[in-house]
Amino acid sequence: IFPSIEDFKLMRTDNEAALRFLFDWKNPDSRCPRCEDHKKFYPLSGRPKCMQCGSCGYQIYPAVGTIMEGSKLSIGGWIEMMMAISYLNCNQQSFAAYSQISEPTAVRVMQVLRYLMYIDIDSLVLGGRRWVESDEHYHGPEADMKNDKQKGNSHWNKINFLGLVERKKQQGTIQQGSLVIKVLPNLTRKEYMRIINKHVVKGSRIFTDKGNGFKDLTKNGYKHNQYSLRGGAYHANTQETIWRHLENFLSGQHLWISHYYMPLYLAEYCFKYNRKSNRDDVFYDLLRLALRTKPINEEILGSFEVPDFRRGK
Repeated sequence: IFPSIEDFKLMRTDNEAALRFLFDWKNPDSRCPRCEDHKKFYPLSGRPKCMQCGSCGYQIYPAVGTIMEGSKLSIGGWIEMMMAISYLNCNQQSFAAYSQISEPTAVRVMQVLRYLMYIDIDSLVLGGRRWVESDEHYHGPEADMKNDKQKGNSHWNKINFLGLVERKKQQGTIQQGSLVIKVLPNLTRKEYMRIINKHVVKGSRIFTDKGNGFKDLTKNGYKHNQYSLRGGAYHANTQETIWRHLENFLSGQHLWISHYYMPLYLAEYCFKYNRKSNRDDVFYDLLRLALRTKPINEEILGSFEVPDFRRGK
């Protein structure tokens, strides 16, 4: 059981309280591994991430085994950044000013926290009894047809998204479910089906437009309903609305986003969307992921697929 949000707000400036919380969460019985005494541990002066047994002097580092291991940022600083990304909608520069840390540190910490969200979104499975809407989207600058490379292809410099969102018909109303948005490395049917097969249960009903990438859904064991832009019984209005809000999230808060790290920002949006009924769940679920995930290095943060045009194809 986690403390209240007000207690966490105090931990942002009280590193000792943050260290005690982390120790109590990882050692609920407060038993010393050496002397097996239940005497209270206390923070060791001069070592901001160390707890020492009051009986035998045994030392424990609660941050070991979490994303905070080996970080120069204090535990209270990590909690502060988790609260910032959970409750505030702003870019890295604003986060750095809010937390009063250097901008490179803020960028690094925010990317690590977004990767935790990516882990959660990457494991989601949609469908079953819920209907699923799917649609593709193009994000990027407006095309300039004066350039010969752009003639006849207005999407050559854009990054492609594939969205999957649940909606369930219950008592005459439509209730929104979970959302997954992934980057499409290319627009082949193989890439469409790779993402859909990973995140949608076989036999689910999927609503799409008449795009070429969705034509193999029936062959892969899905109930496929296509809709027309001219109207009809089927639609994907939920997903279309999400694209509008996603563009405001990407373009309205950030001056520029590297296509290489775009999956992290998409994961942040999906993570918050799936918990929009209670904003506190964003912080608590992110904190649970942080306490159960080992340290993340640069190789892991850079292990994402890059769109074809970024490779020069």
